Amino acid sequence: MRVGMKSECCIKIVLLDLDGTVIDTMGLYADKAAELISEAIGINIEKARKLYLELAGRPFIEQLELIGIQPPLSDALSRVFEEWKRDLLKRVKVDDNVAHLISVLRRRFKVYISTNNECSVVLDNKHLTRLVDGVLCYDKSTGSRKGEPHIRMLMENENVSPCNILFIGDSEYDIRIYEELGVEVVRTNGLWRSGIDPDSIRGCT
Repeated sequence: MRVGMKSECCIKIVLLDLDGTVIDTMGLYADKAAELISEAIGINIEKARKLYLELAGRPFIEQLELIGIQPPLSDALSRVFEEWKRDLLKRVKVDDNVAHLISVLRRRFKVYISTNNECSVVLDNKHLTRLVDGVLCYDKSTGSRKGEPHIRMLMENENVSPCNILFIGDSEYDIRIYEELGVEVVRTNGLWRSGIDPDSIRGCT
């Protein structure tokens, strides 16, 4: 089945998850998060890593609170994690095949990143931001985050409906929240491992 055939709408925007979809960072995040969680609540590294991955897709501060770590400790751990992540993301490069895929997609669609990384973290990576038409990120002060807030921003700024948007991501959480909003979804285990055929997406003529 061609992507975009589920409804009468055609696809105008391709929305890409970042970690685990565009860049191969989830393993690194899980290792660092497990270290912080393990030290904070005294559980072993493997259990801490499993807890983090089970809650993938959410902002780290929310993951901590769902695990049972509350402020002020959750705030402190989140600051440490985000600073570490900022340093990491400054150095991360998008795989050449993924960069090429994005450039091909942009010939027919607008391409945005949708991530729950802090805006101050992800926008520092100029290599990444130059590859796409825009980056939608997490900002607690404005309410910007994956799901309805990001879709609302696209609807207001790009004059589209949810069914004009295709989301590509790797986590069950992301797939669920976008599908519930009426967005077309495709699950991947990393675009550097297996891409998507741009010709399978029914664009608007």
